[in-house]
Amino acid sequence: MESATLWPTRSVQRLTLVLLGLAIHPRPSERAAADAAPWRAELTALEQRLRADLGRPPVPAGNVANVATAANPAGAINNETLRRVRALVDESERRQQTELALRLAEAVREMNAQRQADLVRIDRNIGAMQNNTGREMLRQRNEMLNYVSLRTASQRPQ
Repeated sequence: MESATLWPTRSVQRLTLVLLGLAIHPRPSERAAADAAPWRAELTALEQRLRADLGRPPVPAGNVANVATAANPAGAINNETLRRVRALVDESERRQQTELALRLAEAVREMNAQRQADLVRIDRNIGAMQNNTGREMLRQRNEMLNYVSLRTASQRPQ
């Protein structure tokens, strides 16, 4: 995958995550580990260059060498730097995909737990209604039997 065509895709993915409310916020321990990384300064410089490059019009994918020369006027970016940038981007995408999968799985678990709680509440309410209905039917049956027995008793010849 060429670095010139990679960033629009990443920005669309990031926008999608933000719109879904799934923006990834690193944990404090991850932030501390990232700050201790020796390539942090290089990554910051690369980020600044990439932000500057994003303001420029898109370059066709076949002209990666021209992009490298334009980004670094002193000379072309060497293959090792390009390989490291691609590796960093790929690693970041894998982390984002993993985080998205974990968040989606968590959302599904929460929805299933809520569904189970709702089903238990519905079952409890239906049981209560059946119990009330059974009591009411028994009360009405007893009233009807009392009425019939009173009527038959009053109609008997004495």
